[in-house]
Amino acid sequence: MANKELELKSVDGRGGGIVNDPHQPNHVSSGEPLQHSMSEEEIIAEEERELNSVDGGEEIGVDGGGSDSFRTCCVNDPHQPNHVTSGEPLQHSMSEEEIIAEEEPELNSVDGGEEIGVDGGRSDSFTTCWLNYDADRRCDNCRRKCFTDDTRSPYYFDMCLIYSHKIKGLSTPLRKIKKHQTRETAVRAYRQRGERDRYYLCRECCGFLSEIDAESDATVEEIRRLNKSRFQWSKLWPSFYWDILVGSDTDSGAVFHQVYPGKHLWRFIPHSIRRYWLDEDIFGPEGAYYGCSEHLPPSYFRDRTFDLNDFVSNINLYTSRGFLQALDPSRLADPNGEDPKQFLLPDVLCPWGCGEYCHRAIPFDPSLLIQRHLSKVQLNLSPSNGHDKLFLVENSRLDYIRLDNEQVDTVLMNDNWKVLPSVLLSPAKGLCILYCRNHASRSSQRRLYTHPPKKVGNMLSSTRPDCLSHCVVRPRSVSTVRARAYNTTMTANIFTCGYAGCDSANVCLEGKFNIPSLTLFNHEVLSYWARRDIQDLASAKVDQGKIMPELRHQWDETARRKYEGEEEMLSMATRGATFVPTFNALKLQQHCTEESRIVAVVKLRQRTGDQETVVSVPLQRSWSPVIHNVNTQDPHKYGAIMKGIRPYMGRNGNATMMLWTVVGMVSSCNSLHYAIDQKRGGHHYDNYSAYILAHVNTYYMKHRDSSCPKKSPFNGRKSVSFLLGMIEKLLPHHMTTETEDETEDFGSNERFFRFNLEYMSKLFPQSEYPNVRVCSDIEEVWQDNTGMYTADQDVFITVGKTMPDGNAHFYLGGMKYEARVVTAIDVEEGDRHRLTPNHYLGTRFARHGGGYSEWWKQSRGRDHKSKQMMKQHVQARGRTSVLDDPYPQDLPDSCFYYVCVFVKDVQPVAEEYRLDMFRSIGAQCNVFCGCMNANPLIVCGRKKDRRRRCMIVGCKTREKYGCSNYGCRTRVCEECFNGMSSGGERVTLQPPADEDDDQSTGSCDNAAPQPPVVEADDDQLDHVPDDDGYKDDGDDEEVDEDCLDSGEYSDVEEEIDMDDEDDEEQISGCHDWDADDADELDECCVDDEFDGEAMAHEDDSCCYEDPCDLHVQGDRYCCDEDPCDLDVPSDLTGRDVDVGVEDCDPYEDYVTTAEVNHMDHFYVEGPNEGGHEEDVPRTNAVQTEVLMVEKDPDPDESPESWYSAPMHVLFNQLGSLCTRFNKRIKGTQFQQHFVQTVVSSMRGFSFPLLYLTGMLFPKHFWSSASYDRSAILGVMPISCYRGKQYADGFASTSQQAKTYATVSSSTTSTDHHFVSHLYDSIANRAQSGLDSRDFKRRGFKVSSTSENGIELGEADDSRLNESLNSKQAARNLAAASQYVGFDVFVTFTLNASKHPGVRHLYDWKQSMLWTDKIDNWRHLTTDQQHEVKQSFEMAYTSILNRNWLETRKLLIEFVINSARRILGRECIDAFFRDEYQESSANVCHIHGLMALCKKELSNEEFKEFICSLQRNAVCDLILTDEIAHYIEEGLLRDVDDWERFVETGMEVLSHKCDDRCKRRVDDTGDDEKDLKCRKRHPVYDSIDPIQNEFIPLPFQFSEECLTILSQCEFYEEPSDEFPNGRIVLDSLKPTRHIGKVTPSARENMSEVFPKYFALTRSMQNHQIVTDTNGVSRYVVKYIVK
Repeated sequence: MANKELELKSVDGRGGGIVNDPHQPNHVSSGEPLQHSMSEEEIIAEEERELNSVDGGEEIGVDGGGSDSFRTCCVNDPHQPNHVTSGEPLQHSMSEEEIIAEEEPELNSVDGGEEIGVDGGRSDSFTTCWLNYDADRRCDNCRRKCFTDDTRSPYYFDMCLIYSHKIKGLSTPLRKIKKHQTRETAVRAYRQRGERDRYYLCRECCGFLSEIDAESDATVEEIRRLNKSRFQWSKLWPSFYWDILVGSDTDSGAVFHQVYPGKHLWRFIPHSIRRYWLDEDIFGPEGAYYGCSEHLPPSYFRDRTFDLNDFVSNINLYTSRGFLQALDPSRLADPNGEDPKQFLLPDVLCPWGCGEYCHRAIPFDPSLLIQRHLSKVQLNLSPSNGHDKLFLVENSRLDYIRLDNEQVDTVLMNDNWKVLPSVLLSPAKGLCILYCRNHASRSSQRRLYTHPPKKVGNMLSSTRPDCLSHCVVRPRSVSTVRARAYNTTMTANIFTCGYAGCDSANVCLEGKFNIPSLTLFNHEVLSYWARRDIQDLASAKVDQGKIMPELRHQWDETARRKYEGEEEMLSMATRGATFVPTFNALKLQQHCTEESRIVAVVKLRQRTGDQETVVSVPLQRSWSPVIHNVNTQDPHKYGAIMKGIRPYMGRNGNATMMLWTVVGMVSSCNSLHYAIDQKRGGHHYDNYSAYILAHVNTYYMKHRDSSCPKKSPFNGRKSVSFLLGMIEKLLPHHMTTETEDETEDFGSNERFFRFNLEYMSKLFPQSEYPNVRVCSDIEEVWQDNTGMYTADQDVFITVGKTMPDGNAHFYLGGMKYEARVVTAIDVEEGDRHRLTPNHYLGTRFARHGGGYSEWWKQSRGRDHKSKQMMKQHVQARGRTSVLDDPYPQDLPDSCFYYVCVFVKDVQPVAEEYRLDMFRSIGAQCNVFCGCMNANPLIVCGRKKDRRRRCMIVGCKTREKYGCSNYGCRTRVCEECFNGMSSGGERVTLQPPADEDDDQSTGSCDNAAPQPPVVEADDDQLDHVPDDDGYKDDGDDEEVDEDCLDSGEYSDVEEEIDMDDEDDEEQISGCHDWDADDADELDECCVDDEFDGEAMAHEDDSCCYEDPCDLHVQGDRYCCDEDPCDLDVPSDLTGRDVDVGVEDCDPYEDYVTTAEVNHMDHFYVEGPNEGGHEEDVPRTNAVQTEVLMVEKDPDPDESPESWYSAPMHVLFNQLGSLCTRFNKRIKGTQFQQHFVQTVVSSMRGFSFPLLYLTGMLFPKHFWSSASYDRSAILGVMPISCYRGKQYADGFASTSQQAKTYATVSSSTTSTDHHFVSHLYDSIANRAQSGLDSRDFKRRGFKVSSTSENGIELGEADDSRLNESLNSKQAARNLAAASQYVGFDVFVTFTLNASKHPGVRHLYDWKQSMLWTDKIDNWRHLTTDQQHEVKQSFEMAYTSILNRNWLETRKLLIEFVINSARRILGRECIDAFFRDEYQESSANVCHIHGLMALCKKELSNEEFKEFICSLQRNAVCDLILTDEIAHYIEEGLLRDVDDWERFVETGMEVLSHKCDDRCKRRVDDTGDDEKDLKCRKRHPVYDSIDPIQNEFIPLPFQFSEECLTILSQCEFYEEPSDEFPNGRIVLDSLKPTRHIGKVTPSARENMSEVFPKYFALTRSMQNHQIVTDTNGVSRYVVKYIVK
């Protein structure tokens, strides 16, 4: 036998002794070293003898990975690889006592010495023996073999030797090694069964499995904490990944690689750690992973450990070379070599679909996420992060793990910049998956998100808004995307704020199809093919004559050519997208207002001390009316994850079989849940119905915030015993007590377990649940002749003893009923006297139905092997080939009872729910028009002078309500309407005869209209005026009293009428100018006047409700648009126009120019051929006249083509994001008309109103759900647009907006108009309940603490900053200026073509290689290519802005921490802020103040030093003798790079004077003399260019100020020596520094520090403020704005 010495190693490398583990520094121990009784040679000798006598025998593998039963055999001792045995136990010459006695010295000497730490700074005190590296040694638990001997590598791990009696006996399948209670037991087990008595464990497994030493001085609390810490992911991750490969499902007993192919499981292992296990037998020819290697098949995850470590180390060097290596490695790389890998990209895929930067990503335990994507098995998770926490990842994207035929996301269509799931190996946290920063909290993870579908083709979005949409967005854009030499400007929209809301766009009902657009046409073709409602909309527009049939035919033909036969491709594009089912969206909208209250019978006290009385009151729900509010687009037809439920073990012999069954049904079946919610007669405090709903929503619908409304007894936190008691109140009488006759086991079991058909029937009586029927089986339904079972029922529940077979659906009355829940319950075998009512087995299957035909499965038992989760059930192919819809194959035979829930499978029809939608927005639902029976009359939207008179005979009042069909003449005035609707009955009016004279001109209508179908009573019409009288109703609306509940429970959102708020601000004007009208605009300055908004003191007849009445004629308006089709806005600023009612402006139908109109210069010149040249007022003396054409006043013209409304009307009247006085904003009459018109457009199976963003932006949300054609993928329902932060458990508007704006697979992140729309929604919610005038005056500011992400800004705060109170910051800086002398004022801007961190984006754009992703790029016309380039520029700026925000943080850190290396002095104080220019749409630039260390230098020496850092001419930037130093620091690559650097400096730093930078100094009439550039020339404006000069700044103090300064002795009165007086205080004598410069310099260059410019190659400015007292000036100019 070859002897092998045991190598001992301490962590510090000296060998022996006890030292602290560097990974776990603070251990819990006595602190005293163990006493060694022998030398190291004696220890080795004893160890060798013990190995020869005691060791031998090793267990191999585990029993299915789920238990601790080991197979034993005698094999070579792994500690002694050359030891050969005969297969028989060794013969020992010593007894057990002698062996143990011999081992005691070894236990005292070899063991011990190192501890494994835990959280909180404490550690686990284990007795271990750490070993040196051995390439052949393997961990006996996780089976890892260390493949590197580099201790600095993150993949290196230590090994230790531990005895089996020191193993913690954890009952988890992750423990693969055997534990013995004592050393004596271990020796006996070895001698009798050959079991091993010691193991090799890696550091992680040692921390997981090692038992705390009994002799340690740890307290009970410390031991408890240490035992809990062993389940941390940092200690479990190796065991978990090994268990995925070889473990088994403890519920079913199936090995994981038997359910999933081994190659599929291997793909969950990152490439970087695969070498740990590659030489295991499972990779051999007979193994399940044969063919798998280090690189094949490719892993789903990309390991970013080395990338992040290199990036952090380079950044933390704080050197120029390190900064460039991290952010711009191509600057340092060989220009002839391969392009280095770029790090600063949002290429980390978040499980929620976001693209995140690696250095900003958050590491998380991946076990739950892996379980979410391996749903066919039950993985063995950590107890501290078990299956009960699956709700945290349930709503993550299904396509986070992409299939082989599924497209992979990229950044800007660059295949080298793939966005992939990523992992990071951290010593403190283990191997973790990276999440984005927006989903790093439990609150954000558990919410419901609507994930948009992946974009087909490319990621480019049209720069124009959608035209083929139910509502067309018209952004108020002042500039669009435009590429410049060094940067790209983004889209800028005018944002207005008023009493009724805020927005940056208008909406109208008709788009402009006369503008050719290739990208927009491609969007239209895709949405036309994939959305049924878009097809119906196109057909309706053709029928109404709004578009030509040829255009629809072109959409249809192109869609068929591109997508017919590509169903699999489209299926993969929509895989993982989520949607809200139409039924759920309807019910959520229906119950989000007053109807959200339920009628309940409760006990209440009127006053304190009174007796409780039983009263019936309306209460808010403590649950959601519907469940499963988000479903998943899944080609495998499973849909979203079903909720697993608890086993309900019960106590004291409680029978929980019925409770477990009912909870399983209610939590899995949405229709049954809603049927219970709609219980007839309301819910009772002494009935189970409300408690069961509250219980289900509290414990299983974790996306909702569990709460119990005030005075409601229905608390979801009630105990199981209480809930069981409520159910058992309906227990049949004969089951409550045992009878004498117990010979029949059937009856005995029913009474014992308290479960049968009669019991279930009592839970759902027909009188309370008319839509639910309970029966024995389906045969009973088919054979019914009594009429009890009809198609009117929505839910059938069968309770029987026969196992269901055949197809899992049936037909009744032509309606299909699907099995949604199937539950099989069986009792455990055994002695009745030993069994309890909880000894039963249960298997529940559930599915979503309606096309999602696959089943989810959960088992119930008392052995705790089945966890709280549902697994995907796999049907056998043989059975599914016979039946098209079979019951679950694993349904047990011969069970005690089978319970099935059948639900009517019906698609919601718009006509059935249109009235509910009208009620949800506060519209009337009593008076209808006979031409469209489903639509009630809506509020009139005509101007007052064009309103028709009432159709009722004898009434001459103007109309207030009319039919939504614009070809119909049905209309009534307000008084007649009130008379008809007061009775509460439905009144249907027949349209009148087609008359010409129906205008409100005072003439009589010769033909009387048709009377209504249901006539109103005489007393209801007694106030109608006589025939000879004319009455104007004034249209002054009052607050709708019907929607104001003055009772005790009136805390719901109520409506407030805009017309009654005469002293408040009205909505913004109805302007139609959009991005289509501004594509050729470069820039438009927006004055402060845009922040204002005029007050409207009259009713809804004001002209801001009237659309533009004029067209401008000319050759072209812009972008090839026909000017006759353009709607010229009457007020482009979005402000209201104050126009009286009685004396309307006679010129209100004409567009006139005025100084307030900043868009006047866009109109095209044209001759004046009209006859109004003397009548039209001219307010700004235009030089060229524009033809004014009055709009056709035809009253029958459909207003859809010309009117529009502000976007906030949809936010706050369809939804209720912004409320006033806790009341819903009702809006003006025109706004009500607009909203009700949209509701009236619901036809057939089209519900565009339910999905607001899908209605507005079909180019992003281009597909309907596969099995719910009315639902739009990726869109939140309109019910989420309300004041509640997490409405019905959905993510907040801010959370959803961040997901949309950063998602890597959808164009939602590349469309500026959509991002502006998201901001509008956030702003409206932030404005709710606050005075709109404050927001107009102070604006919004970013807030990290507000739930909205933004909040009201300070009075003098900047409009955009990151949680900085500028007013307070100014005070602090002003106060600190006396103690901290700032020395440098710096400004950094972005040159995208050169700046590190963004240059690689610019280079990729300029390379034009991205055009390879554009179909037929070379065959496109020049205009089409320009349009595609514009779309790419918009996508490019979206990533550019994000990269710059990350880069500027790193740049600021670098400037502060590298000051010693770059400037020669440390930075001791610094202040930086972002600056946004309102007049442009550029990225922000940075202003900062820096104070340098003045140690060891006098004031003059320091001034000389700081001035020497500044350079003022291009020729002085880098002197010839400095080139080598710059090359060494990495700022220059070579001498040729110096020449390029000089050229860049001349181009970038030189000031180019224009009219914008000039100031007036005189008024002689000569501009060259009167105007002077604000930028001082370093040569021409200096006295001595070769000297540093400090020129006093002129400032005129007021007499009052001088008097006060004189009293403070800071000012001396004029004297002979100082005729003008003298300021004594230096801080009141500001000066300006002008640095020395080469006199021959002619360029007016910005002052810079050359090393900073060499680093960034971007425009910057560095001014010396030492002893200039200029800090106050810059504080006022740049910080307090």
